[in-house]
Amino acid sequence: MRRAVRNLTAALLVLAVAACGHEEAPVRHTTPADAAIAYYDLLVKGQYADFVAGMQSCDSVTDAYREQMVTLIKQHYVEAAKVNGGLHAASVVRTQVIDDTLAANVFLNLTYNDSTSEEIVQPMVWDGQQWRMR
Repeated sequence: MRRAVRNLTAALLVLAVAACGHEEAPVRHTTPADAAIAYYDLLVKGQYADFVAGMQSCDSVTDAYREQMVTLIKQHYVEAAKVNGGLHAASVVRTQVIDDTLAANVFLNLTYNDSTSEEIVQPMVWDGQQWRMR
């Protein structure tokens, strides 16, 4: 009986730890296309700081510089929204993996709220754990 209680307690402990760890685990994007869409979805939602956090080039900059980047991105998209109604959605046109799968170019079609669209190229880089914007 003790053995059964001990096994049940151990199983419940493992499940509790696994559940807690799952909620706190950051999203890891396994393909450059998935990552690019996730980052541009942040722009659609107005989450500019999270978008900048996806830029690998901002990892080693000061907090002041990072805040300036957030401000610049926000200003750009607010100004653009006056012309095109704002960013509505992003979709992947194609992906070109380069540099032995450590870098990629994701060609995105950005659609705006006024029904206009444009194609852009978003360079991506594998940081050892996930795809990030270069």
